Amino acid sequence: MSQHQGFFLTVMTSPLNSATRRRRRPEPQYNVEPLYRRHILSGQQPPLNGWSTSIADEASNTVYFYGGVRACDEASTPTNELYLLDLKKDRWEWQNLTKDLQNIPMDLYAPGDIPFPALFEPAWASLSLERNGPTFLIFFGGQPRGANAACADLICVDVQRLRWWKVLINGPLPRGRTGAAMVAHDKRLFIFGGRSSREDNAEVLDSFSIATFDSQRRQWSWTVADEPMPLSPGTSLGYQLGATLVYGGKKVLLMQGHLTEQDPIDLSPATTLFFHTDHHTFGDATLTHGPFARGLYWYRLAYIESRSEFAHEEEPPAVDGPRSKRRRVDPGRAPADAAPFPASVIIAGWVKPEEGGQNITPEVWQYAIPPSETIRCLDIKDKIYNLELNLQDFFVVGGRMLLFGSTSGEDEGDGGDACWDIAIEIPFSELDT
Repeated sequence: MSQHQGFFLTVMTSPLNSATRRRRRPEPQYNVEPLYRRHILSGQQPPLNGWSTSIADEASNTVYFYGGVRACDEASTPTNELYLLDLKKDRWEWQNLTKDLQNIPMDLYAPGDIPFPALFEPAWASLSLERNGPTFLIFFGGQPRGANAACADLICVDVQRLRWWKVLINGPLPRGRTGAAMVAHDKRLFIFGGRSSREDNAEVLDSFSIATFDSQRRQWSWTVADEPMPLSPGTSLGYQLGATLVYGGKKVLLMQGHLTEQDPIDLSPATTLFFHTDHHTFGDATLTHGPFARGLYWYRLAYIESRSEFAHEEEPPAVDGPRSKRRRVDPGRAPADAAPFPASVIIAGWVKPEEGGQNITPEVWQYAIPPSETIRCLDIKDKIYNLELNLQDFFVVGGRMLLFGSTSGEDEGDGGDACWDIAIEIPFSELDT
């Protein structure tokens, strides 16, 4: 997770293997919901893996996907593929970076080139260590392919120069874990929660750790390692929890993840915490009014300062023809004169329809953080469901709210050949002002 101007995005996995939306390939219906603009994702499209992880970097207007397990892999072996999607370009085309990544070995006498690690559910984030500096992707933990437990390695990827290496880091080492949440801010990495391995009965780790980069020494150090979170007796934030920076990076909003593989997630004020990034203190959300999301199979968080942060001053070009003097307003963008909404965390959660059935579809909640302290459901899951798409991920990046997914079902074909080939833009007009 990187600090962004205007919004921040969490990273969580997509546990498709435990609860998958299975749908037949639909016929193209590009006018089902005209307000929800479609973006075709071409290029080297990532497969729609289970347990994959993803982040967005607003500084570069880029989305990254990593790893996961192939739909047809009964052994649930993690993959090591790293994909990039540049949203600044007119055509949104995926790029597979994996084969181009070169290892910088810690042991200069190590034989041969080492492939990029295949990790199950690592925590990761993007950050720059200096103004206008290169973008780095930092991975922590995850369970290596073939291992019986999670590791505590810190791995750095230089996206511009396509190099990666294991970071030498000082200080007491935190325990290895999978399914943790990580955010990056001001040359620091904040890591929360997780579990000791990918096994169903693995120990849940309700602790936090902080790694800090010393610019003068050019050295990382663990400044906090496995400090317990001050939770009420009998409560836990679990694993695959949500975390996003708020208030310009002064705090981190934490929301509960999974407690078991089988049970869905019930968010609540008691398990919603605000962590102060300087004081290392925790506050709760017990004064929040409104229904918290329940019955989530997975979810994503994104922080938005206000609607005005996404105002686009430039109007779209005129359309040729007799009505060319009229300019079209893109309903997926906030107009320049729109009234600002309160600072909010957007929660996109995957739920089953109220009438039952096996299909899972996204619903969206707007959590207006303190001092507003209200939460409401946007009630747009029927609109999304009627798009007849297999949508599995959510970002706020580049001034857009985007659901990512596939035009085919997860189990399409004998080899499970669905891929990330579509993005749907949710209009900001859905939010409360």
